[in-house]
Amino acid sequence: FIVRLQWRCLYCQRFEMRCQMEHVNQCRAWERLLEGRTYIFGDLALLNGTTEEERLSAFEQGRTGYPLVDACMRCLLQTGWLNFRMRCMVVSFAVYNLWLDWRGKAT
Repeated sequence: FIVRLQWRCLYCQRFEMRCQMEHVNQCRAWERLLEGRTYIFGDLALLNGTTEEERLSAFEQGRTGYPLVDACMRCLLQTGWLNFRMRCMVVSFAVYNLWLDWRGKAT
């Protein structure tokens, strides 16, 4: 517990000393997201030519082709609830595998 508090204090101080972190991406490769492009390298072949709307629709309906993700999304549609681990996995999949911009889907 003490170690976690120490790490927390370290990162609080780091954030206070580098307050630009709030407004600037720490990884320049992500700047394309600010331009409205939801794929890092600009290569549509990585996404099989699908649009963000198509990927989002498939994700919301549980039709991504990944059984665990689809099962979680269908469970969410049926029950309105997912446990913590599944919520983390589903969001991570949406952002890192489907290249969905988290800022528009967070609400």
